[in-house]
Amino acid sequence: HVLGSDFNFDIQVVRGAGAYVCGEETGLIASIQDYRGMPRIKPPFPAQAGVFFKPTNVNNVETYAYAPGILRNGVEWFSSVGTERNKGTKLFSLSGRINRVCIVEVDIGTPMRTLLEVCAGGIPEGHTLKGVQQGGPLGGVVPADWLDTPMDPANFNAEGTIMGSGGLIFLDERDCIVDICHWLTTFDQDESCGRCTTCRIGAMRMVDILGRMTGGTAAAVDLQILQHLEGVMQNANCVHGQFTPKPFNAAYKWFRTEFDAHVFEHRCPAGAC
Repeated sequence: HVLGSDFNFDIQVVRGAGAYVCGEETGLIASIQDYRGMPRIKPPFPAQAGVFFKPTNVNNVETYAYAPGILRNGVEWFSSVGTERNKGTKLFSLSGRINRVCIVEVDIGTPMRTLLEVCAGGIPEGHTLKGVQQGGPLGGVVPADWLDTPMDPANFNAEGTIMGSGGLIFLDERDCIVDICHWLTTFDQDESCGRCTTCRIGAMRMVDILGRMTGGTAAAVDLQILQHLEGVMQNANCVHGQFTPKPFNAAYKWFRTEFDAHVFEHRCPAGAC
């Protein structure tokens, strides 16, 4: 008796293949239908033709988890916390160079400093926060002076990066930003479904170049190629390919001196490469 009507429905949980690219809605739908999890070219969009070619609404599990509380307690209850633009709470996964690895639920707009110092117990004694890798493998790396930034997607979007699903990896002076970018891009390349050349080959080129940087053999032209690939990969079929350059773009924006040291001086300031 949904919302007082005579309508009822059951929810069936389907265990997918586990590929990262199935986070894209049409890749997920392909997996549900027992096909290889490859995002398809749109249109048609899922709202027009989704699971078994029927109109389909795709949301994150986290979104569905909020629905019962909103239906039970009302919109005003959910909107009583959060920011003007984004209401409610958010789950954050905290890991990296912290004293307490955890998953927490806080109001949207909670400062990143609160997540680090209150929820995660801070950075280990004797070390200094260097930056935060946020938003998962397709997110970026932001500097330590972002600590007082409210955790609201709008604040990250305004700077050309993403808050993503809420993953935060805290980094200290022992971590190399170039090495982190190489690690993230390697994952993104490995998880590409391979459908479109821009994503498949573009990601491979990025991994090759970042690998040369961490190996001490990069040249100045490599930085230009990475920046060029950003524009080329916007032509990828889905967000996975379009966002693969984001870790480099964000890191280069705020940690350019570290990239320059790897390329022009062939050294790693953090001593990690």
